[in-house]
Amino acid sequence: FAAAVTFPEEFDKLDSVQNFNYAVLFRPQYLSLHEHLYNSNEFKLVFADAVACIFVRKTSTVDSSITSFFPVKPVRHSSFGFIINKILNPFYALFNYATVDNDLQAAAYFSTVGKFDLAEAFAKKSAQNNIENYKGAEILGEVYYKRALFATNPEEKNKWLNAAGNAYVQSLTENDSYAQTHLGIGAVYFLQKNIPVALQSFERAIELDENNLSACNFAAECCKHFINQNQDVETYVKKAIPFYRKADKLNPDNPTIILNLGFLYFRSGDCSNTKKYLSKVADFSGLSEEQRISAKDCLLKCGQ
Repeated sequence: FAAAVTFPEEFDKLDSVQNFNYAVLFRPQYLSLHEHLYNSNEFKLVFADAVACIFVRKTSTVDSSITSFFPVKPVRHSSFGFIINKILNPFYALFNYATVDNDLQAAAYFSTVGKFDLAEAFAKKSAQNNIENYKGAEILGEVYYKRALFATNPEEKNKWLNAAGNAYVQSLTENDSYAQTHLGIGAVYFLQKNIPVALQSFERAIELDENNLSACNFAAECCKHFINQNQDVETYVKKAIPFYRKADKLNPDNPTIILNLGFLYFRSGDCSNTKKYLSKVADFSGLSEEQRISAKDCLLKCGQ
């Protein structure tokens, strides 16, 4: 099960044997499988809300997925049930469904599956529906940022990066304490090669959310940029290591993080930790030949 919901190719292998008629997925998880099924020739999305998505097998080549998102609806409570709940829990109160931003949920979902036109439309609604407008503006920035990643020429890329930056600024104007917005605008600065400001944004994101894995990785990459440019190498090596250590804690056994830690410890002259980390990945098949040679050279120089 774990492999099937994590790796789309594993789902396809399982499907070729089981011939699933439908798949019900928890909406906030299994994002790779959501994207795979939504864009699949075999399945179509027939229902989606903040909690679940239902895919069914297509019966013809013209079948297509829905482009709407179902709002979360209140559950009816009987008066008797409400009274019992109040007796058992004096602080019990009915959930206020008006606080659920269905536009935001829809924007995030369609961004995940790569339907950026739909995501943009829902994000713009979320940015103006007076629930948590700053989150809508943030997801709009994310949509524009993803469009920039898929741009086919520099002009188009710059256009979407500028649009993303404006959306993130709008979000920060409304709420300067939302970590995801600082992460997003940092990513824009990073692509625009404004590395010092990008690093400041990632550090602010980490300050607001110490468990933000993407911010830790991005911050470390900024430090690596300065190291590779031979700018204050010792300072940035010392600065990068805690970012990658935190990333390793949040995402253990990730070979890229481990490899970077090993190289950074080697640059700092710490052979004990160099051997600790690089020995774990020196023979990893996913490394490039250059990375493998560099890792083994560092280990050799550290006496292993």
